[in-house]
Amino acid sequence: MPRMLSVFSAAALALTGAVVFGATSASAATTDITPPEDGGSVIVHKHAGKPGAAGDGTEITDPAKVAALGIGLDGVKFKIERVSYDGVPIDLSTSAGWDLVPESIAEMNADPDYTKVQIGEEQTTAGGGIATFSELDLGLYVVTETVPPAGATPSPAFLVTVPLPHPTENTWIYNVHVYPKNLLPDDKKKEVTDPALQLQGEPVTWTLTVPVVAPAEGTTYTKFLVTDALDDRLEYVTGSLSVMKDGSPLAPAGNYTVTEPDPGDDNTLVVTFDPTKLLTGQVLVLSFDTNVNGLGEIVNSAYRNVNDNVTKVGTEQVNYGNVKVVKYREGSRLTLQGAMFELWDGEQETKLYGPVGTDANGEITFSGVGLGKGSDKSEELCLKETAPPPGYSYIDEWTCFTLTVNESGETKVVTYRADIYNEPRETPPLPLTGDAGTTLFMAGGLGLLVLAVGAGLLASRRRDRSTDLG
Repeated sequence: MPRMLSVFSAAALALTGAVVFGATSASAATTDITPPEDGGSVIVHKHAGKPGAAGDGTEITDPAKVAALGIGLDGVKFKIERVSYDGVPIDLSTSAGWDLVPESIAEMNADPDYTKVQIGEEQTTAGGGIATFSELDLGLYVVTETVPPAGATPSPAFLVTVPLPHPTENTWIYNVHVYPKNLLPDDKKKEVTDPALQLQGEPVTWTLTVPVVAPAEGTTYTKFLVTDALDDRLEYVTGSLSVMKDGSPLAPAGNYTVTEPDPGDDNTLVVTFDPTKLLTGQVLVLSFDTNVNGLGEIVNSAYRNVNDNVTKVGTEQVNYGNVKVVKYREGSRLTLQGAMFELWDGEQETKLYGPVGTDANGEITFSGVGLGKGSDKSEELCLKETAPPPGYSYIDEWTCFTLTVNESGETKVVTYRADIYNEPRETPPLPLTGDAGTTLFMAGGLGLLVLAVGAGLLASRRRDRSTDLG
C-alpha cells in the first residue's frame, strides 16, 4: 500500500486536480472493492491555465473553484491505455495487483515487463472540455493527450487507477475525475488597417487581441485593464470601441467601463474589465477607430495590466506624407496661379484628390496621403494636370513619382515637391511698331514741310521789296 500511495501522489503533481490521497487512503484501501456493473470510468476535464493544487479524484463543483480552473477546452483528444505486467493486465481488485503499481510513468517505462494496450477509441473533449472513458475494468491506466489545443504544449501523460481511494470517506471512487491543464500561448497582438492611399482625416481601425492569461500568483483576478496611449496625431472616434470575448460581442454593462482619450491630457484609451467576469484562456478582441491628423511615422502601443503585472500587447504604426506642387512659367521662376491638378495612385486607376487649383504662389499641397503601415512607408503616385493656367499650354502627360518616409526612421513631415513648368501659348502677331518704310514716309513729310516754309519766306520777301520800291 505505501508504494501505491506514493505513485498516486507523484502522478497527481503532473496535472491539476488529477489524483491525490489523504489520510483516509489506508482505511479506504481496506474496504472491499465492489465495482459497478458497468465498470468504472475516467472523466477528463480539460481547462486552460497553469497547474495548481492537485485534485483528489472527486468532481469539482464549487463555482469559485470551477472559475479558477479557467475555460474548458473543447477539441482536445485523449487516449487511455491499460497497463499490464509480464503480459497480464494489472487487476486492482486484488492486493497483488496493487503491489504492481509503479511509482511513476518513468519507472514504468524503464521496466520492459510493463506494457500498454489502448482501450477503445480516442475521446475528444466537448461541452466545456469534458471527455469520458467509460466501462473500464479495475486496473491501472495511462491517459495521454494526443491532440493538444492549437499552439499549446501537450500536458504530460499521467497514471490513474480505477478505483481510487476517496479522500474523506471510507469508500472507493469508481468514476475518477481528473483535471489536466494546458498553458495556452499568450498570442497578444496589435493590428491596424492598411491606410495606403487613404487621405488625412479618414479613419483607420486598430485591433487589439488580448488573451486572459493566468495571474502571476494565485488564480484570482483583482485587476484587468487594457490601455492604448494614442499618438497626438491620432484622434479617437468617440463611441467607436467594440469588444469581443471568445468570438462573441461583449456588452459594456456589467463587463467593462471605458475611459475615452482626452487630447488635453495623456490621450489614452483605458478599458477596465470586471475581473470577476474573466476566466483564464478567454480571448478579448478590442477594436476602435481613429482619424489621422498628422504626417510622418505615427507609432502606437497598447498594454495589458493583470493584477498590476503590465505587459505590452503590441506596437503598430501608420505612415503619412504630403505632395506639394509648384507651377512655374517655362524658362523662369515665375509662379503661375490657376493650374488645375488631380492626384492619382501609381497605376492611374484611382483618383485621390482634386481637381485643385494652384494658389497665388503657384502652389498646391495634397495633405496627408497614407503610405502604408509598419515598415511599408512608400507609395507610387501620379499627378495629372486637368487645366493649365490661363494663357499657358496644357501638359498632356502624367507626372509620376515615389512618396516615401525617410529611411532614418525619424518622425517628421514627409513631402514630395513636384516643380512643373508650362510654356505660354502662341498668339497672333501684334501690329508693327516701326520700320524703314515708316522712316522714309516721315522724311518725305518733313521735306515737303521745309519746301512749304521756304516758299512762304520767299513770297514774304517779295512783298516787302515791292513796298520799298513804291
